[in-house]
Amino acid sequence: MKIDNIECFLTLANTLNYTEAADRLYITQSALSRLILQMEEELGVVLFARSRRGVELTPAGESFYRDSIKLLDLYSEGIARAKAAEKGETGRIRMGCHRTSSEPAVFDIIQKFTAAHKDILLDIKSMPTSELIHALDIGTIDCAVTGGCPVAEGIEKILIHPYQECLVVSKCHPLAGKKSISIQDLKDEKFVSMSRTSSSRGYDNIIGLGNDAGFTPHIEAEADSVPHLLDILAKGDTVTVLSKNYEYMAGEHFAFIPLSENYTTNVGFVYNVNNTNPCVRVISDFVRENYEYKGDLLPRRRDGR
Repeated sequence: MKIDNIECFLTLANTLNYTEAADRLYITQSALSRLILQMEEELGVVLFARSRRGVELTPAGESFYRDSIKLLDLYSEGIARAKAAEKGETGRIRMGCHRTSSEPAVFDIIQKFTAAHKDILLDIKSMPTSELIHALDIGTIDCAVTGGCPVAEGIEKILIHPYQECLVVSKCHPLAGKKSISIQDLKDEKFVSMSRTSSSRGYDNIIGLGNDAGFTPHIEAEADSVPHLLDILAKGDTVTVLSKNYEYMAGEHFAFIPLSENYTTNVGFVYNVNNTNPCVRVISDFVRENYEYKGDLLPRRRDGR
């Protein structure tokens, strides 16, 4: 049975007059009469009682009338939801976040986007950096905020904030009083780094920085999270390199000393422009409009980071 037929039934039920109903529907009275008869045959019930005085709903017709109103309401709501989903106004976004640390802007993005788009569910996935990048590359998450660089085709990064990379040491370390320092001055230091399994980017960054300066860093210990790394640093006999956005986690017990080479980590919102989920376009537009970094970049970036 077509929706149009149900609308014709409701029009007749509301007017209880074939002539008036046919006029409202812009069809002939005979066409409306045939349509109602076809509906009755299809349903196997009599919907209208006809007499010399006019027409009225039968008990079966009254029951079908109530259900038809509900059916049309559901149909209209279904169309509206489908159109909203096509526009990305409703749906689900799988958003990746770092397991042991977070860019402060992430909290603001989540809160304000959710408030502005109540019909879009943000499904937050927590994972280490290396897994997060891989998940975005293979499409098991839709977007993420990270300093890493996914390599899959179509990945776009909206820069949120460039953070200067810093030497990080315990306040009791001999280098803690430095205002700035060159990587070359660290060739004899013992480093603690993130493990490759927890953050291949963190590990490779320290190795790469040393290689740029002409030496291979001595990795004394590896950590499986930033808090673990800071616990090791607290002993005061090792150093590491982190971007300045981790300073809020370190508190007053550690010194963040800018590297004189002005290397930066570019934290950004990353997503695949070819993602077929229309909600991804909605959140990427939201981030670009409200959080894209507009200031000047530091003079140098290393390896495009």
